[in-house]
Amino acid sequence: MLDSIIRPKVQKYFDKIVKHFPFKFLKPNAVSVTGCFLGVFSAILIYFQFKYLAAIFLLTSGLLDILDGTIARVFQKKSLSGCTIDIIFDRVIECSVIFALFFIDPSQRALVSVLLLIGVVMCLTSFFVVSMLSNNTSEKSFYYSPGICERGEAFIFFIIMIIFPTSFQVAGYIFSLLMILTAFIRTFEFLKQNKLSEPLPSNKNDE
Repeated sequence: MLDSIIRPKVQKYFDKIVKHFPFKFLKPNAVSVTGCFLGVFSAILIYFQFKYLAAIFLLTSGLLDILDGTIARVFQKKSLSGCTIDIIFDRVIECSVIFALFFIDPSQRALVSVLLLIGVVMCLTSFFVVSMLSNNTSEKSFYYSPGICERGEAFIFFIIMIIFPTSFQVAGYIFSLLMILTAFIRTFEFLKQNKLSEPLPSNKNDE
């Protein structure tokens, strides 16, 4: 939700920064790799309970996630490889953070951690199904289906769980619920807007 509301307002500033600084010499994929490295490193810092430093590294990885897409779009460097690794790296970071939070206290955090992973899987599955079956009219490489819980909310909840360890249970349950709710609402809205009996496009190879 925050990505859909705030991202368009701040994106213009990222565009200006990219245009006025020598970012055109950077490869978007290299920025993505760096962001993924910082995100995974933040998970390591979480495990060793350097919580404020972990939060800074995680937020920096998020900024690089915005930057790589901006560079690709502004300088016409979009690619299928870039789109692919961007999506995969986002999930690598999320799972790394969840596992790091879990291993701080496995006996007390097991259930919430499992629910968080279930929420990620359900939210991502609904996102890809809707994106795959929808026409893309956006600037992105694929159709972007907004929802209650997007990457902005994920960063907020992760930061809360990192900096305030005692809030892990409550924040984790709320975050899990929002992701699962997002998956159901996204699927329901898609089915409501499309005919349920409409057949999929036929493939000549299937004949």
